[in-house]
Formats: sequence, C-alpha cells, structure tokens
Amino acid sequence: MQNLNEVMENVPRNFFESVFSGEQIEIEFEKYYFWLNILPPISQNKNSFYFAEGYSDIIHFWSEICSTGETRYFCQNTFMKNRLS
Repeated sequence: MQNLNEVMENVPRNFFESVFSGEQIEIEFEKYYFWLNILPPISQNKNSFYFAEGYSDIIHFWSEICSTGETRYFCQNTFMKNRLS
C-alpha cells in the first residue's frame, strides 16, 4: 500500500481546489473508495462518511442512487474542524 504522501502526489490539484472551495462535486467511485480506505473515517454510515486528517476541515463523501439506478458519488467541504485528533 502507498503511503499518504505518494498518494497525494497522484491526486489532481483541481480536486483539492474544488473540495476546499466548498462546492459539491461529483467524483468517480475510485476516488470515493480511495478516501474511504486511506485512513479510518471519523464517522460513517451506510451511504456516507466523513474524512479529516488531524485538525483540518472535515470532508463529507456520500453516494446517491439516481432514477436510472446508477450510483453517483459526491464530496463537499463541511468547513467544520476535526476535533477528534
């Protein structure tokens, strides 16, 4: 398994710009799964989880099933700080 620094080098810069702007963005399943497994989520339920490392903004990741039955994946900055570290 890659360490966090190696993984972060492969994440597109515009991903972070979009997430940290606070806009809701649609992501691919691979990104959703990656963030779910990089570190233990600080909170998780059936269709969503919250990610933060240290004292940083909490990012909400979730999935929705659309009318065609396709699952879509999203993330958005909550602008709340992780106080669990």
